[in-house]
Amino acid sequence: MHESNSSREICPEIDKLFNKRYELCANEVFNLPSADCMFVGPPWKIKALQDLKNTLNGIKNSLNDVELQSWHSHTNKMNPAGEIQWHLRTTINPELLTQAWCKFYENVSSFPLIPQSCLDSGILTSVHLCEAPGAFITSLNHYLQLNHPKINWTWTASTMNPHYEGNLLTLMINDDRLILHTADHWYFGEDNTGDVMSLKNLEGLVKRGKTMLVTADGSISCLDRPAEQELVVAHLHYCEVIAALSILADGGSFLLKIFTIFEHQTVCLMYLLRCCFDRVILNKPATSKEGNSEVYVICLGFRGQERVQEHLKVLRGCYESGPTAPIFQREDLPEVFVSEITQASKFFMELQCEVIKRNVATFAEKDSVNNLRADVVKHFLDIYGIEWIGEEKEIVGKSKLEIFKYQIMGRKSQGSFNDRKRKAHMQEKLRLKAAQMDVRTVLAEGEFSFHLPNDPGPLKIILGKPFEKVLSSRFCESIILGHLSFCFEQINGRRLKCEFPHVKPKNRFLEEMQKENKRVYSFGYSPAVDPNLIRKVNEIVESIEEGQTIILLEYSLLTQLNLGILYLLGHAFEKLVIQLRQDLGSVVTLNNARKPDKVREAFREIIEAFETAKANNKVIVSIFPITKLCASELNPYLLTINHAVIKHIIDHLYTINYLSWVRKEN
Repeated sequence: MHESNSSREICPEIDKLFNKRYELCANEVFNLPSADCMFVGPPWKIKALQDLKNTLNGIKNSLNDVELQSWHSHTNKMNPAGEIQWHLRTTINPELLTQAWCKFYENVSSFPLIPQSCLDSGILTSVHLCEAPGAFITSLNHYLQLNHPKINWTWTASTMNPHYEGNLLTLMINDDRLILHTADHWYFGEDNTGDVMSLKNLEGLVKRGKTMLVTADGSISCLDRPAEQELVVAHLHYCEVIAALSILADGGSFLLKIFTIFEHQTVCLMYLLRCCFDRVILNKPATSKEGNSEVYVICLGFRGQERVQEHLKVLRGCYESGPTAPIFQREDLPEVFVSEITQASKFFMELQCEVIKRNVATFAEKDSVNNLRADVVKHFLDIYGIEWIGEEKEIVGKSKLEIFKYQIMGRKSQGSFNDRKRKAHMQEKLRLKAAQMDVRTVLAEGEFSFHLPNDPGPLKIILGKPFEKVLSSRFCESIILGHLSFCFEQINGRRLKCEFPHVKPKNRFLEEMQKENKRVYSFGYSPAVDPNLIRKVNEIVESIEEGQTIILLEYSLLTQLNLGILYLLGHAFEKLVIQLRQDLGSVVTLNNARKPDKVREAFREIIEAFETAKANNKVIVSIFPITKLCASELNPYLLTINHAVIKHIIDHLYTINYLSWVRKEN
């Protein structure tokens, strides 16, 4: 920890901001109840904690009709630590700087998260759960470069895989800049989803060996259930704790983000941790927004696997489903611990309520705290001693991260809580109209030509958990993909007529191509995954003749697999052309086949992997590294192509079905 040399007097408000921490039972030693006593009793509540919960929710309810973006803007202005991140960016410019970066730097600087044994040996291993986009990792690197530059550090990270198209967008952070440059450090589990709540993925993580530091920064959106944030994330926190206890070495440290501690689920987790570590401290960093419930649990001095081995066997039994009964019975928790948890909960709840009340009181006046914010920046830099380290000491380097920067157009949540509840029940035809409005400015037509070299390079076939529908895509903006999914849900649910491309322009196009002796293959637009795609394309590959031109209609480019297959196919032809058309969506033309033997050979390898995957209840997720696809000639145009196709589908649906809905209602 950096020691301040400043004698400058600290005002009470700043001192309070940087000392929001509570150590649980510092002078007590607790032992876990017998493993046989776990998950055996009915749910229980602690009245004092429920009273605190009701008080907090009562104050939060005053925000139900407040427009969210205006509120966020106001609270950002009122945040005393609001200028720290801006100041770091303009003066030090750290690698992958985010608010999470700042919060981790505070935690690692304020507490001995790096065990003394690691400092003595000069070797540190760390595992980072729910880590995307990777700010904890780059923050830890910055801290080590300044404070322990000679330490030999190796790290592994796990997160919901932003490149696995079966993952829900709402469960992921899709900023993949660090992931693309450090792919070998990321473990996405046995099923390639990156889901930390999968037992097989946990077992795979355990096989990778013990570690001295684990961080877990996971969360789940609770915008629609703000009064039950703790319950929404309870299962995730359970899995993060069990994972950490399963992979930590003796003497290791654990950093966990939680929220409130009102329910038995979190109380029991805190007791489990307090029994397994020498010290457990709750800390709210200065750079954590004062008005939220976020608190970091600092666990120091892991007492070893032997202490918890029998309990872990029982705990893993509820890993995927989540516990239905409390981990411990109420009577198994010492009263001194319950008293401490209650005091800690009250301490953080009162701090949060005080801030919310202040922000509500000043919302109309648009008050500010500019002088205090400047003093907070000075104090932050003074006590943590952050300095510039140079790109050569960064993990990847800030300039390199920008190469694969993923431009996300996703909008922040808008409207108040009550507004969002009303919109959830919006009539389907109005939602379709809203979808059409969102894509109205999308470029609808154009043509893109590519000349690919004859050799596509080696394959890297990745298998993963089967999924039926494309829920996310690196090659499509999230809101537009969401509109496509909604449209097809309406089609399937209402049995509406949807034929895109329409039969007439499609037949007309097929007749024209037949006259030109060009072979056309149709695939069909849908968010659904085609399980026979690989076999279909393999048949095409086997039938290719030199000099031939083939055309793919309704070929989706939303997934790594589809893009990889087209990329591979393109290397067997002189030119690849993708044309955007309002009547057909996209038309993919592969001109003048040239020595397709290498592509045929590659497809034999793909077919073999396809059969292996099928036998093991898996699917092929990709055939080339995501880095190759992102660096390919096609990548800069994929958003444009996918957005245009979806725009044409939505416009077609609206034209065909919206008016029919109106006629039916009238």
